[in-house]
Amino acid sequence: MRTQSQIANVRVFFRLFTTANSDLSFTQVNYPTDAGAAIPLLGRTASREIVSIPFFAEERKETRDNAGGVSMTAQQDPANVQTFDATLPGGETIRYFGALLDINSDTPRYPQSPIDNGPFPGADCVSIRNIIRGQHQCMVAKVYFEPDDPTQPGSNPATSDHLAQRNLFIIETDNPGRGATHAAQHSFDLVLPVGDKRVFTEGLAARSLAMVSSQHAAAPMVIGAVGAIGAPSNATNQVLARWYTDELVFLWNNIPRDARVELYPPSIEVDYNLFLRRMRGAPGTVHFLDDHTLRLDVEEVTYIPFLNLFGDRAAGLITVTLPDGIRAGETYSLDVMQIRPRAGIVVGGFRLTIPVRKAASLYGREARVLQVTVERIKVLDPYGPLVQGSKQVSFTAHVRSHNGGGAVTRLPASGVYTVSDDPCGSIITVNQEIFRGLAGEDLEIEIMSAAKYGESCVCHYRRKFLDVMESWVGAYRPNDEHPDPENVGDWQVWYRIERV
Repeated sequence: MRTQSQIANVRVFFRLFTTANSDLSFTQVNYPTDAGAAIPLLGRTASREIVSIPFFAEERKETRDNAGGVSMTAQQDPANVQTFDATLPGGETIRYFGALLDINSDTPRYPQSPIDNGPFPGADCVSIRNIIRGQHQCMVAKVYFEPDDPTQPGSNPATSDHLAQRNLFIIETDNPGRGATHAAQHSFDLVLPVGDKRVFTEGLAARSLAMVSSQHAAAPMVIGAVGAIGAPSNATNQVLARWYTDELVFLWNNIPRDARVELYPPSIEVDYNLFLRRMRGAPGTVHFLDDHTLRLDVEEVTYIPFLNLFGDRAAGLITVTLPDGIRAGETYSLDVMQIRPRAGIVVGGFRLTIPVRKAASLYGREARVLQVTVERIKVLDPYGPLVQGSKQVSFTAHVRSHNGGGAVTRLPASGVYTVSDDPCGSIITVNQEIFRGLAGEDLEIEIMSAAKYGESCVCHYRRKFLDVMESWVGAYRPNDEHPDPENVGDWQVWYRIERV
């Protein structure tokens, strides 16, 4: 940063969009912030769908009401608050900011459709992993400082130096493989332009505008009562000109010309897109497949106009099926931008990258994605070293894998388990995932009392898996082998390892 005077309390807010988003404009839907606490909040649509999720260097505040949670406005993130002194001429000041991306945690955090900033009903909450759609997401970092937020409304990462975007979607395909294995697809979120829907609909009704797309009906477009066949009148153009139209622009880069590309926005009737293209004499490179699906020819560039007739936001799915003849080691890409011609701006975009790999290497990686789930724990002695007569217990599970992933999970996520005095033992039903990710050369599972986590404790479970991964998959429980690691002194553990 360069500044002529000292700036205190410079903050960086990190947020992840739940899927590819073609419009990253600075709005209260995409980037809501609590002004009093200077902390980012969940981005939500008018229908309460979560658009973006903030991340912090500090541990997340508990926001579930049944776990003593608080509002998201109580979140603190001191590591991402720094002061910038005045910059010497010709120099610059460098500071580092960061956040923990707890996207793989299965701890329930937020409802799918939150009404406010919490605390939220615990029964309605799901994990961040269950809110995110797709394997690759868009991260945006935003610079914030007081007294006034320097980011201008409507700006985006392409027009503002206070927004920085990392938006890359990588979907691998097989070679040679069958046709289905050549398909790469990813969801995206389309933010439609704001307009006066009443003007549009009443204008069309008053002029009796009829549309028949020759793309699928083998007939010319008919403009009833207001103009000649195939040529809308000036009156109709004036109605449409008052409507705020955006366009998706597809830059095909090195995608093969004989690739098959489909665009599927399920809530949009694509006749409207074709109608707008024909109004301006666009080439016939976009074809009708069904009411909600278009097929796009791969040319230098393709423009798809969108009207806000079906809601302010729309989900979409793009599918690229590469042709036969692609080779392992090749990489293809296409760029998708959303432009607002009336304003002369690019409001956002994303890139879809498609590496081609051998099936064996693709399978080899996917086959190493494992899930570990603790099923139950049985306390044999409520007065033993684990519980010590307190009638309650909690655990910490730590899973590690060299050259792979790792996770730390509290059992339960909050509170404690109640332990009874049953002389036959107290069974605790857990059924909680403690790891989901890529396993490397080994896998180590450790479960111990949460009260003694980090301390020297002989009353804990530890098992390390080596050799062939196929031998790791299965169920582990007491009394099924000798010696039996799942008999942990005065308690026992049941869990399973599965391929995802």
